[in-house]
Amino acid sequence: MFLQIINKFLSHLKIMLKIINKFGEGIGCLLNNAIINADDDLVNGIILGDCVFGKDGAIVGKFFHNIFYTLSGEIAARVQLANNNTLDFLNLSKLK
Repeated sequence: MFLQIINKFLSHLKIMLKIINKFGEGIGCLLNNAIINADDDLVNGIILGDCVFGKDGAIVGKFFHNIFYTLSGEIAARVQLANNNTLDFLNLSKLK
């Protein structure tokens, strides 16, 4: 019974991470492995394992240790705990 209560609680727990660029500006958020566009709250991509997939289903980058990398290995963005929902537009085309 106790484990069922804990599992139910954890299933409703949502952790939002703010995605920031190299200038420290918020460019989106990560919620349960979904990359959310800050302007219209639509999913712009998803993380499965360490791969980042765009809206069209193609791999557009990698995600290791809270850092998004392009396929060429450049750092595209980082994640941090979000303290507000004031974020800028997230453009996954920068990861290609």
